Amino acid sequence: MSEKTKYDKVVVHSKGRVIKGYIESQEWEELEGLLVQGIRHVPDVLRLRTSDDDTIQEVPVNEVKAVFFVKSFEGQGSRNDLKFFSNAPMVHGVWVQLQFKDGEIMEGIILNGMHHLTEPGFFVHPTDPDGNNRLIYVLKSSLADFRVLGVRSL
Repeated sequence: MSEKTKYDKVVVHSKGRVIKGYIESQEWEELEGLLVQGIRHVPDVLRLRTSDDDTIQEVPVNEVKAVFFVKSFEGQGSRNDLKFFSNAPMVHGVWVQLQFKDGEIMEGIILNGMHHLTEPGFFVHPTDPDGNNRLIYVLKSSLADFRVLGVRSL
């Protein structure tokens, strides 16, 4: 990996398999910008450099459950119940609970706008500042349930 190119750690859930690797930031824009403004374009195919053997895998976005931008590849493996964190990053948006078709449940904040209704997927800002996830891209076709829990404004 080049020193000039910025990579983010991601864990991709696609067709029952988990791929851990790195994605070049330019494909998604800078991660920090996504946390504030949301994304302008999602590529049709993710090019991931795998963490185990450093090979490139191309994963069609329409086949993913979610793309987790993570702090570490180990993860936490457990879900905390809904909590309002006083030290969570302030992101204006809608607090939601998502249930995936595989039974996994997660909560987070999505930007308030039409994009999460009209686009095939959307970004979720995790609400737990101590969690492993920094940002999650969720493909709507992988969801069994979507609930609004509240609105968070700056």
